Amino acid sequence: MTTAASLSWSESARDADLAAWLDATAGDPRVRALMATDAFRRLHDIAFLGALDYTHRPFPPAAQRSRAAHSLHVAALANYVASGRGYDAELRHHLLIAALLHDIGHPPLSHSAEPALRARTGYGHHEAGARIILGEAAIGRELHALLRETTDLAFLLDLLDGKVADAAGGDLFASPLNVDTLDAIARALDCLAPELPPPDRLASARAALLDSRRDAATLALLDQFWERKNLVYTQYIGQPLGILADRACRQFFAGGPALAEEDFLVGERRWQERYPALFAGLAQLSRGQRPAWLDDEPFEIEFRGYFVDHEQGFASRYRLVRGRQQAQAGALLAKLQADAAPPRARDMEYGDFLTAYPYIARARQHSAQMVRQIRAELHAVLAGSPQRDRLCVVATGSYGRNEACPESDLDWFILLDGCTGADLRTEKGAIKQVIDRYIAREPGDSGIFGSEATQDFAQLVEHIGGSQDSNPALTRRMLLLLEGRSLYGDARFASLRRRLMEAYIGKGSRDKAISRFLLNDVIRCYRTIATDVQHKASVDQQDWGLRSIKLKFSRKLLYFAAIIAIAETASEPARDARIERLLALLELPALERIHAIASAAPLDQAPAGLMAKTRQIFAIYEFFLRQISEPANRRELADLHEQDREDCELYMELRASSKTFTRCLFDWLRVKYAQEHPIHEALLF
Repeated sequence: MTTAASLSWSESARDADLAAWLDATAGDPRVRALMATDAFRRLHDIAFLGALDYTHRPFPPAAQRSRAAHSLHVAALANYVASGRGYDAELRHHLLIAALLHDIGHPPLSHSAEPALRARTGYGHHEAGARIILGEAAIGRELHALLRETTDLAFLLDLLDGKVADAAGGDLFASPLNVDTLDAIARALDCLAPELPPPDRLASARAALLDSRRDAATLALLDQFWERKNLVYTQYIGQPLGILADRACRQFFAGGPALAEEDFLVGERRWQERYPALFAGLAQLSRGQRPAWLDDEPFEIEFRGYFVDHEQGFASRYRLVRGRQQAQAGALLAKLQADAAPPRARDMEYGDFLTAYPYIARARQHSAQMVRQIRAELHAVLAGSPQRDRLCVVATGSYGRNEACPESDLDWFILLDGCTGADLRTEKGAIKQVIDRYIAREPGDSGIFGSEATQDFAQLVEHIGGSQDSNPALTRRMLLLLEGRSLYGDARFASLRRRLMEAYIGKGSRDKAISRFLLNDVIRCYRTIATDVQHKASVDQQDWGLRSIKLKFSRKLLYFAAIIAIAETASEPARDARIERLLALLELPALERIHAIASAAPLDQAPAGLMAKTRQIFAIYEFFLRQISEPANRRELADLHEQDREDCELYMELRASSKTFTRCLFDWLRVKYAQEHPIHEALLF
């Protein structure tokens, strides 16, 4: 077995993987001896995630979620950095041992139960660790005896207390990007978000603690780590279930069993035997239920966020932002239950809501049925195409918004990802034949939609806002995000929408509460559509009446629903979390999105009058759909020219309703989002 002393930097610095450093560290005889003591073996029974290990569904096996596994990884990182810096064997030994023992004093449930430890003894896990290392606690006597033979205990404790200069390795424990944090964030993501690639531990350690150049590649690694850290704190620790898990532990011991100091120096299996009600309560929380002993009194919570200021150099690039807020268990549980509601349950709730709006309900049913039939045929027709995995067929317009009637046309285009329009001569004809069997009316004659409307996806993303961007590209890009539905190529469709969203969120300023880069293009698209309607009427002499009414209702609704999706993510500072939240919201058609956002908060927490405003919006939109679903009304509006509008009673009635509709949307925005919400400023400036 290679030992820590024999694994030299020249053999391993850039080539060996983490497993080699773990083997080298665990193979050191002194490390092996320390890991065999009762004090260290106890850490195998201490969950790294604390109470989250019992309320969430961690991914790796329990052995990989322990404080022991974490401690060995931190020691391996310390070994790696100390070797890279060329420290002598004695200093390297002390850094390795300090890293191995940095969590030796953690109580069961780790940070979740630490307030109970502090309330009972007056100190936390750092001080408890020092007592174990000094042999003052019975469980630490064997460990202390081993350390006394090979280690300067005063220097070891100074390392753990952050009292050692950086030149002697103190920054491995005291800097913002220390070896403990580097493994902790990667491990939390391994446990809670296995679908996301965690930060590379060795690469992050090299960038943070070895590479002094701070070039673009190094900063990119550190930026990614900081963003992942923000994700852990904002999306897990700072979310309702994480807050409730910690609150439950603290309240259980505050009003429950009397704890002795020795109770904190056992494993969690012992606690499960002694305090079954605590672990049963954590299981209840995981199901969205409140334990009987968790009261509903207001309490203060602290939020933490970690932000990257890309305008700054390394010294001031990374910022910790804290905030405090009052919360109650009942309100957090209600939010948790709303977020956890299965899609079918939400769908049924929305369906019940629509019983008061039969034309909206009928349009939703018709849209779903037609899309389902077209999808089935397209998958059969394109199954043998050599380009089948390089394209997707996108529906937008009334079918994308779930509000089509039998008189509606179908706006559709083909997105290309790895092929060209010339490669699809046969496929384009086959797709059109399928759609024509179900949809009588041709899409608009602008060339943006239909069988010849193919769009290379790379062009959509690479030229956002640039000189090579075009109105057709802007329109397709926005409609893909805001109302697009997949008719063929579901996996490709989802991948391209995600890549497009990543382009918007990635290019935007990361210190903004609102995704302004995306919002600006939403505004640009809406204004472009409005200008286009006027151009077609005054210059091209095309049908005006129906386009004008759609602009006042359906186009305005699409614009508004995009604004509120962006507003809803103002509290999501993590880039990945904001992307996921936006994509989830944009999966919902515009009307359903408004309903979902309005009904997400419990009744006693929702802004006063919000649901009433929502019903007003639906009532006016119901009137609009009822009018344009009548064939005679559609023909009358389609034939109407701008100069004759005041002679058309139907048009004037719809125009009057549209003004009320606009006021309702405006009022809804002000009721839902307080005056200080950043969406209001962002829409103006």
